[in-house]
Amino acid sequence: MAPHDPCRRGRIPGADARRDSDPRNSPTIGHRADWLLLVEGATPNSASGSPELPAAAAGAFERLRAWRAATAKEQGVPAYVVFHDATLRQIATEEPATLAALGTVSGVGAAKLERYGEGLLAALQG
Repeated sequence: MAPHDPCRRGRIPGADARRDSDPRNSPTIGHRADWLLLVEGATPNSASGSPELPAAAAGAFERLRAWRAATAKEQGVPAYVVFHDATLRQIATEEPATLAALGTVSGVGAAKLERYGEGLLAALQG
């Protein structure tokens, strides 16, 4: 049995060498998004997985983001707690006109529909 070494307690022999040889731990490697942008033909939106909005939906999306920011500030919560960008993109693209239609959008559950539905539809209509 090896003598007790308080400085190495709980460490697996050779783990440091494996960690140090892993290129992901290299100080010369940047953030993952930087590497994704190096992929040929990648754009910032395609690298982050954010789909492009149709031109017709861009204005609605910006109105929804402004409504979300005001609602979040009023409630003292981060904007993403109200709705994620992906949900706002889908709403701007589909333009639901009723609470029932809004309830079919991914990310809009019963609680959020009840809490934010009317205000969101009003913001969508502009």
